[in-house]
Amino acid sequence: MARIKSIADYFDGDEDEKDIERIADSMWADSRGGIVDRDTFDAHFKDFMGETKPRQDSVLRPAVFRKLREKHEEVDRMRIFSKAGGKNLRMDQRKTHSKVVTDKKEFIKTGAQKSDLKGLDTKRKVKRPKSAYTIPARRGGKVVLARRTFVVVAGKRRLRHRDELGRFVSVKR
Repeated sequence: MARIKSIADYFDGDEDEKDIERIADSMWADSRGGIVDRDTFDAHFKDFMGETKPRQDSVLRPAVFRKLREKHEEVDRMRIFSKAGGKNLRMDQRKTHSKVVTDKKEFIKTGAQKSDLKGLDTKRKVKRPKSAYTIPARRGGKVVLARRTFVVVAGKRRLRHRDELGRFVSVKR
């Protein structure tokens, strides 16, 4: 049995190189420039690809990251959040600490638990298009448009409706 030494052994043809480039371009467009370093790339890769097999993780992920770095050199190779002592980037992006720094070295020095790096783990507001709010509902006696969301209530996944400000609203049929 021959041992495979590099990714090039998996992707020999020009077709495969184009596929990897297409995945990298799609991920960059999907993230809207939110890929800053290797940690954020891994998070976006997991969301973009869904369930992956171990071989895909060990072969495809580095190839896509290399292609992404070729096109967008502002993406950092190192894992800034992990190096600063952070545990879970997704959880940390849900809130913003009182101290926000702009320098990577200062962020690593102060640590991920005490500060945030601007653009990496600060809270971002998700903007949804107006077309997502199509269901008429009531909030405080007023008629508003709402969207469907799923929340966990008492350990079960339930359908609820939210308005444009994220508040729960009542939909009576």
